[in-house]
Amino acid sequence: MACGSLPDGCGGTATCGGCEDGEACDALSFRCETCAPTTCALEGAECGALSDGCGASLNCGNCTGGEVCVQNRCRRPARPLGCEAVNASCGIIKDACTGASVNCGSCPKGEICTANQCESCVPKTCGELGWTCGSGGDGCGGTLQCGMCPGSGAAGSADSQRCYNHACCTPRACPADACGEIADGCGGKLQCGTCPDSSSGKPQVCGLVSANVCSECTPKTCDALGWDCGTGDDGCGRPLNCGGCPDGEYCGVPGQAAHVCTPCTPKTTCGANECGEVSDGCGGSISCGGCGAGEVCGQLTANVCNVCTPSACPASKQCGTVSDGCGGEAPCGTCTGDQKCLNNLCCQPKKCGDPGVGCNTTSDGCGGALDCSCTSPLVCDASGSCCSPIRCIDICHNGPYVGPDGCGNVIECQDCLPGPG
Repeated sequence: MACGSLPDGCGGTATCGGCEDGEACDALSFRCETCAPTTCALEGAECGALSDGCGASLNCGNCTGGEVCVQNRCRRPARPLGCEAVNASCGIIKDACTGASVNCGSCPKGEICTANQCESCVPKTCGELGWTCGSGGDGCGGTLQCGMCPGSGAAGSADSQRCYNHACCTPRACPADACGEIADGCGGKLQCGTCPDSSSGKPQVCGLVSANVCSECTPKTCDALGWDCGTGDDGCGRPLNCGGCPDGEYCGVPGQAAHVCTPCTPKTTCGANECGEVSDGCGGSISCGGCGAGEVCGQLTANVCNVCTPSACPASKQCGTVSDGCGGEAPCGTCTGDQKCLNNLCCQPKKCGDPGVGCNTTSDGCGGALDCSCTSPLVCDASGSCCSPIRCIDICHNGPYVGPDGCGNVIECQDCLPGPG
């Protein structure tokens, strides 16, 4: 008995159905042959899933006692490595057993962590780096505050400047008669407006001849474009409608010129075994419905129903559902504890207080949000630690102050009087 799908000798595919219980379709002869399914015991499989050799899947169970399934064998994972075992005095290492991150601490002031070892480090100054404004790393894990630009707090004023690449920069304004979006020279963008119609009443288009310059545009007509029908663009950014076709003709028939009316008789009935949306031959389509039970539309040939055997969830997936290849879904199990399912894999979300999770952490690493923000008056510094900033009320008796607040930001205390109190 023939089975499976094989060439029909005319460029198509013939579907010969499946086999009876206890038989399997030979991939070379396309004939049903008696098949003796294997078992987990015969394959020496202790866990996981594998094929029975006759088109079905075997479930060989789960491992116990802390063991994990590796190539259908239960194995005890490698012993985790701690910071001491790999002589790591700082930074993050990977646990050899679970792949989880292990925090080996930070270095004292004046040292930097390089390859998980603390080394002496001399921080750079703003002058050495050639920085005149902004903030950034000092090369030793600290933060440099190199001040602000003149007028940076008065947007739009004549001396208003912006810190760009650690240098003070004066953004340019839109040039006269400019249009569209242009760069302001300081890392920003300017919106310079749209083009009005010209004095002759013709539309103008931005960038038609030169970038960001308005140029007069002569719109095309349907006759000039040679269009009988349909819609499009008049060449000046405006819609152009060239109408429809007379009875018995259709616009843009497949295989014919677009926007041209061509005589055509549309297909109105579906062929045997057709499914889905099928072309009517005149630029439209007809709906041929779905397939029967155990069939799928277009798996082997477009718009043709084919017999389909749904597949099980692959062993590489741990949770959720995946497509079974036949329009349905195959279950892949659920995660344990507080784990989340992310891309069909179980993921352990981060929590506030975990190693490496600071107040600036906003994602739990598993597709969710995490809020570890500090409680006022504390603020979050660049290292992700909650920090108590300098306040104007604490230092105003010493006179005006503009400088670091001790937490990676700049504080301005201008309305202060020198002297005690």
